[in-house]
Amino acid sequence: MIRLGRMLVFGLGMALCLAACSTAGKTSGLTRAEVQERLAACRAAEPPAESADPVRFTPGSRVTPPQAIHRVRPDYPESMRQAKSMGRIVLDGVIDEKGCVRSLHVHDTSDADFGPAAIEAARQWLFQPATEDGRPIKVYYSLTINFDIEKGAPK
Repeated sequence: MIRLGRMLVFGLGMALCLAACSTAGKTSGLTRAEVQERLAACRAAEPPAESADPVRFTPGSRVTPPQAIHRVRPDYPESMRQAKSMGRIVLDGVIDEKGCVRSLHVHDTSDADFGPAAIEAARQWLFQPATEDGRPIKVYYSLTINFDIEKGAPK
């Protein structure tokens, strides 16, 4: 974990299975209206400025990682579906103090065609923000998405 100003880095190791897993529109205790309201607030808010000087930080019991409360499953790219290609993508980004996903970019991928679909879906995720001493904080995170056509990817 790395601290950037008031920002922590979490390698959440989250993996999203695009096939057998039922993550499309999965919500943890939020109504559809609440999800729409939070997403609208995320889109309207200015992304916070980020510090450029990383500092190493070892997490203690005072830090609670963010928890996904609304997930959207990416569409399987048509070019990859037709080629029956499977793969994975790792996205890096920031979850802000309100649980909004910010500053997404592709860290690693087996094929660049997975990027746009993965980023579009991840931007619609909502999180319970990470906290330090009970106060919400912004954190870096990594999200791994596995695309597996064999397991019944979405159509």
